[in-house]
Order: sequence, then C-alpha cells, then structure tokens
Amino acid sequence: MKNIKAIIFDFDGVINNGVKVHYKFYRDLCRLHKIKSPFSTQKEFKKWFDPINYKTNYKNLEISLKDKKNISYKRYIKRIGIPIIKGMKRVIEKLNKRYMLAVVSTNHKEVIEHQLKDYGLLKFFKVIIGNGNVFKIKPHPEALLKCLKKLKLNNKEVIYIGDMVNDVITARNANIKITSVTWGWSSKEELKKAKPDWIVGKPEELLKIF
Repeated sequence: MKNIKAIIFDFDGVINNGVKVHYKFYRDLCRLHKIKSPFSTQKEFKKWFDPINYKTNYKNLEISLKDKKNISYKRYIKRIGIPIIKGMKRVIEKLNKRYMLAVVSTNHKEVIEHQLKDYGLLKFFKVIIGNGNVFKIKPHPEALLKCLKKLKLNNKEVIYIGDMVNDVITARNANIKITSVTWGWSSKEELKKAKPDWIVGKPEELLKIF
C-alpha cells in the first residue's frame, strides 16, 4: 500500500484467540463458585464480557476479587495456553517482508512477548506497547502515538488493526487509519456502525488490503 511503512496490531482477539480462552476461564470460574453462568454460548459471552475492565466481570458475577477460591488467570493461561488465530502466523510472516510490524495492546507487554515467542513470531515485531508502558489506556491515543514515535513514523505512514469498536475510536483519536477484524470481541454489525476504513472477516483478507 502506497506510503504505508508499518502495520500496528492489537493483540487479544486479533493475533490470539483470547475470546475462546476467556470464555473457558469464566465458565470454569462460575463452576468453581457454583454460580449459574449468565452465558451459555461464546456469542452470549462476548456480549456479557467487559474486555476493558476485568473487575466489572467479577462484580457482575458477585465474586470478590479477594476470594481465595478464585482461579489465577495467569496460571490458568500458562496451563492451557492461548492459541493463535488460524492463518495469522502466515499473514504476519508475509506482511513482515513489506512492512515494519508493531503491537499496541492493553495486555501486559511481557505477556504479549511470551505469547509471540511461543508462536514463533516475536522476532517480527519492532515495537510492542502494552499495559504499563503508558499512563492512559484506549480510547486515549497515547499508546498509538508512543508507538509512532518509537517507529519514527507519522500517522499517515501506519495502519492499525483492531477487533473492537474501542479500537476504531482509538485510531480516530490518533488520526490513524484502521482495519477492523470480525473474529475478535466486537461483532461485524457493531464494527460497521463504528465505520472503520476496512473490515475483514478472515486473516488472509488482510493480504488483499496490504
């Protein structure tokens, strides 16, 4: 794509299948506390779940964060792992040949690096900005702007790839074009209303844009 020098990825729901793992985690959490789950399918879970603030989810389940019966999310993830979205490894390997690649996510940088290493993809990413690297989270543009600075590029030379309406708002706040993917947290219908620059339904479709 003309003038584009870098592609910035969101992580959870774009590169990894965090939706599936979070669904399993909260389903197991409900079973542990003998609570009737407020969702019975992954689709229902996506509508119920707050991916921005996990405290909201515990509050809605009426579970105290200090309850000793709680499952440690970090240990849970380490035990079962988070699979990569099918087809994303090939896409990233191909895009790396033409663009600089980066990640901007609300997940912790060390978690992102650990997972990318497991996927054999860490070496492809020049910059990773995660939770703890900035003071203000999405939809504030601080993380994207910090990424631009590290890449030594301007807002016209990058494209952001995200899976949520919140990502569209973040990109607009940074004056950066965005491609929305439909396999993550926000539905295709929700994303259409947010009016991103592009919407794709499969990883390989990203190669048609870039």
